[in-house]
Amino acid sequence: MGDVILVAVEREGGIKWEPREGIEAASSREAKRRQEGDEAQWLRKQEHAVVSARVAEAKEVEKRERARKAAMLGSDSVYRGQRSRGPLAARAAGMHTSAPRQYAFIKESLNALEAAHAAKEHAARQEQYERIRRRHKEEFKRLALQRKERAASELAEQKAPMQQKKEEKDRPLGGGAVRPTGPAVRRP
Repeated sequence: MGDVILVAVEREGGIKWEPREGIEAASSREAKRRQEGDEAQWLRKQEHAVVSARVAEAKEVEKRERARKAAMLGSDSVYRGQRSRGPLAARAAGMHTSAPRQYAFIKESLNALEAAHAAKEHAARQEQYERIRRRHKEEFKRLALQRKERAASELAEQKAPMQQKKEEKDRPLGGGAVRPTGPAVRRP
């Protein structure tokens, strides 16, 4: 049995072989496994908490920095425009004067990429808009049909008692005579 030394022990009217150090209980092994799992879970939670705290701190620093820049410009907040950063970085590096051809190439290629991206984005938005419009149209038709059916059933329910009263009025009396109605009734 590997590295375990067995010893003969007299039990229950016979000899049984057991490890010299004693039998480790299954419940203690399970408790040890559970404890190790709990420790690992606690470590994962601590690591996640640290990461979350760092992300929150970074967001807070970025928010304060934006507020500081906005205060310098005299507004409540600063919004980044749609201009790409490539030409701005090239311009900040002085490429428009030191290497005008490279700068022009960078600017033209970025403009072409942005135009292609804008076209794809517009097509995707248009497709999504059409999909939503079709779904809303189908839903509107379904709801309109339900309203129509409900109105027809309510109207039929309202007409049924009136129709029944009218039939009772027009029902012939005993000898085939019609019940007199209206102001021009003669009595003998």
